[in-house]
Amino acid sequence: MLNQLDHVLALFSRDRAEVSVLDAAAVLKWPRSTTYRLLAQIAAAGFLDRDEETGMFRLGIRLAVLGELAQASTSLQRIAQPVLRRLSQQSGETATLLLLVDGEGTAVLHSESTHPVVAKGMLGRYWPLHASAGGKVLLAWRPPVEAKRLLKTPLARFTPSTITSVPALVRELTQVRKRGFATVRGEFIDGVWGVAVPIFNHRGELEGAVTLGGPSSRVTRARLPALAAIVAGVGAELSTALGYRGEYPYATDSARGRRSGRAAKPGRSGARVRSSRAAPQRRR
Repeated sequence: MLNQLDHVLALFSRDRAEVSVLDAAAVLKWPRSTTYRLLAQIAAAGFLDRDEETGMFRLGIRLAVLGELAQASTSLQRIAQPVLRRLSQQSGETATLLLLVDGEGTAVLHSESTHPVVAKGMLGRYWPLHASAGGKVLLAWRPPVEAKRLLKTPLARFTPSTITSVPALVRELTQVRKRGFATVRGEFIDGVWGVAVPIFNHRGELEGAVTLGGPSSRVTRARLPALAAIVAGVGAELSTALGYRGEYPYATDSARGRRSGRAAKPGRSGARVRSSRAAPQRRR
């Protein structure tokens, strides 16, 4: 029965809010009598409503109630805390969840490295969008007009490595989208390097960024690709937990499985690590 319920619920989408018995039977390739009986049983349980005048079925109010409960129980911050802790333990570096709050990149969760020398997560503090790996992610997967609106120009310089040219930043954000992750090399805090990837929700919209950072003595240029693979696996995992079912925008060799692809894939089915360099499409 659960398998049949899954097939029936999959009939509905933003473009098809109602279905008839005839249409459902044609799509599911079930006998019309069987289809009607199942739709009626599901409606009796409150998962579907039937319009008495047209005979069309639509999603029921019970699903709306359950949806609200599911949304509350899958809060990104709630599910991210143990994942960040695992990421920090696996990598040995500080893991942070960055969200856009009132137009600012804000660290809302972090798990610090156990090394004596660590990159502080700066919980609750503002991270400049143009000078942090997570901030670049929050810009790169937004429409250009919105990203431009979020930028505070002139771009502030924090270290000699900070990008202060808008055209140079635009080029950097283009590369971020192409490779599926952002890096920072002492652009916000001198001597601190890091990598960040996006987190998407069930609509395919950017929800936040997960970052991994540490001193440049450990987070070296040679180590960045391996860290990107690890953090991309977490980004895909968190996206899946939020209901994202599209391809995850991570296109390095390791994500394609030619080197360390296992680390770049989510632990369960859901978001798929993409094999091309196309940007993710929003789910309709």
